[in-house]
Amino acid sequence: MMWYSSTFRTASRIFVCGVVSILSWTTSPPLALGFAFASDPLVPGLTITTVHITELRTVIDTIRQQLGLAPYPWTDPVLSSQSPLIKRAHVVDLRTALDEIAQTSGKPRPSFTDATIVVGQTVVKAAHLNDARSALRALFNPTISGPLVAGSQTVSGTGIPGAIVQVFVNGVPPGAPAVVNAQGRWVASNLTPPLAQGDNVTAQETVSGLSSDVSAVAIVAPPPALYAGTSGGGVFKSTNEGGSWSAVNIGLTNAVILTLAIDPAAPATVYAGTDGGGVFKSTNGGSSWSTVNAGLTATTVNALVIEPPTPVSR
Repeated sequence: MMWYSSTFRTASRIFVCGVVSILSWTTSPPLALGFAFASDPLVPGLTITTVHITELRTVIDTIRQQLGLAPYPWTDPVLSSQSPLIKRAHVVDLRTALDEIAQTSGKPRPSFTDATIVVGQTVVKAAHLNDARSALRALFNPTISGPLVAGSQTVSGTGIPGAIVQVFVNGVPPGAPAVVNAQGRWVASNLTPPLAQGDNVTAQETVSGLSSDVSAVAIVAPPPALYAGTSGGGVFKSTNEGGSWSAVNIGLTNAVILTLAIDPAAPATVYAGTDGGGVFKSTNGGSSWSTVNAGLTATTVNALVIEPPTPVSR
């Protein structure tokens, strides 16, 4: 028996970095995509509200959890939109939390406007929160290591552990996403076609819990198989522990995957719960999919559980 859970799915955010230039490789200005914040950027003179503080705290809390850091002890942990008093202590909190994230992830400490904030004063400037937003974005721009070599099918770099990095060459993803390992390193070794002189090389990073890329993972062994469900790219499969990935989406008409489940009694049978498309089933390890939605009245499926077979009594 399979159990279905249907829930509302929240919005997501994506990290995008600029272009890395090695020798004569082409460069581009940093991409403007990334976190979505209210009134971005904040303009001088704008009244700072608890919404502006709370949204930064929410992102920081999620990233700290991803890095294994303890929850930050925020000043006034419950900020209400009905209590709009913003203190400089709130800005100090944001800066301290970002410093700890930088130290844990091995990134340079962020710099801030008005480096000395006097706790107790109540004047918070738009520049203070713009600084925090910029620092947050800068911390999670993935890097691409060099030198880049024409003809190479491999690039590598650093990122936040557990994230997914998609490489783009001239705006086109040439291979499947790469997983950032526990040491913060990633390698994309499946670029097709290989790099050419003058290519623009960019990387887009996704942080678990915040983002739109990998939203579900399922593992089969033996034979070894790793499935990654993505929010918009369907299902990817790896048979070499994540060393390389390939899309397995034939018949999968909804590419927003919220959950995956594998039948323990038949490892080639995989189920995918989607956002609005119900449940899809593959009986050949993802080579093809079909819907299994008879009687399913809610088509946003956020969880799948396969009941173990009942043992035969003797």
